Amino acid sequence: MEIRIDIIANAAVLNIHGSAKADDYSLLKVHLDNLLATNKLNIIINFENATLISSMIIGVILTALSRFKKVSGNLILCGMNDFISKVIKSTKVDRIIEIYPNLESALAARDSDIIRRASAEAYKAASGSSGDHRTETLTKNEIAINL
Repeated sequence: MEIRIDIIANAAVLNIHGSAKADDYSLLKVHLDNLLATNKLNIIINFENATLISSMIIGVILTALSRFKKVSGNLILCGMNDFISKVIKSTKVDRIIEIYPNLESALAARDSDIIRRASAEAYKAASGSSGDHRTETLTKNEIAINL
């Protein structure tokens, strides 16, 4: 397995190449640990060039997801072939992690999540609310005005 990291629009994209076997787990873990340590909290793992995935790799991904969520980050998956998709579904990982068909749709989802968070923060600031009661979605124009 090889991993290439690209920074694209506020997201660190880990491009996985080849077979993600059990003995490759430490390589992925080191990359994810380094991203967390350098405060890169929006992670996309792109499997478009991967051929297979082991349960050890899934374990590293789930552990990392938990660690990133604790610091208001996120980790999502994209670009899985049929084999990887079946493994992810059979382990029910698809129920707890966001999955997108390709990198473009993952980046678009990342952008809409950033807009949603900015909208909620702008509403809280404008209303003086702690956010405990309700959240209101603002339009993109309202976000621009409030930011």
